[in-house]
Amino acid sequence: MDCCGKTEETNKEIIKEQTGTEKNPVEKEHNHGCCGNGTRDMLLHLLIMMVVFLIISYVLRS
Repeated sequence: MDCCGKTEETNKEIIKEQTGTEKNPVEKEHNHGCCGNGTRDMLLHLLIMMVVFLIISYVLRS
């Protein structure tokens, strides 16, 4: 099951993943930000980075 509750992999794919016998793991699609959470996570990341930048610039200005 993925994070949305959908079953997308067969048992053979799961076994290949667990045993490491998959020939090209790069081909496997990784769905970052499942179910539309990617935009929210990216905005949160940008907000945190801006806050860190402001703190660093404030400290260096003093």
